[in-house]
Amino acid sequence: AVVSTQSGHYGRGVTLICSESNQLRALKNPQLNEFDIVAVCPTTEELLSQCVQNFQHCFQILALDFTKLLPYRLKHTHLLPCKMNNILVELCYVSAIKDSASCRNIVSNSKDLNWTSRGRGFIISSGADDPLFVRGPYDVINLATLFGMSFKCAKAALSTNCEVIFLKGLSRTQTFNGITQKTELAEATEATWRTPETFELSNTAD
Repeated sequence: AVVSTQSGHYGRGVTLICSESNQLRALKNPQLNEFDIVAVCPTTEELLSQCVQNFQHCFQILALDFTKLLPYRLKHTHLLPCKMNNILVELCYVSAIKDSASCRNIVSNSKDLNWTSRGRGFIISSGADDPLFVRGPYDVINLATLFGMSFKCAKAALSTNCEVIFLKGLSRTQTFNGITQKTELAEATEATWRTPETFELSNTAD
């Protein structure tokens, strides 16, 4: 998958579907460094616990399959490590549009997730293979309210949370020693409001 931000940066993402514990070792495969964003989809509660406790630094997105009723109940112990490590849970809405049975399952699972996480730590994506099923931002926000999310949380899941997770992925693969820049609000000018098209990074040795 290819993803982009409003600042014009593009990156690649990959989703790993894990149904056995030995498949989780792939999260530490050096080949994943070629991708900016890594998502993991564990199929059982045991694998979910192993992901968030032992591999929490190897991925950025937890992509659970909400189109089917989860065989377990989400707990705070599952989501607390995600919150501490800035891992977001992905919620795809395309199946809620295409299939009524999947819609019921998504609503049920998302309300359970919303109650457990208190409406925080989400990103919303379409998950659509056909662009005809992609909806506008406010249509998606209205749909997310049916999933039990507030307007404020739904808007963040569709905008700022996505930007944060993308920049986190870029910092994992395209930065050196976490170089950042801080600008005081009083000193900010119009030039600093905009993200530059390119960045130049030079290293000097003493």
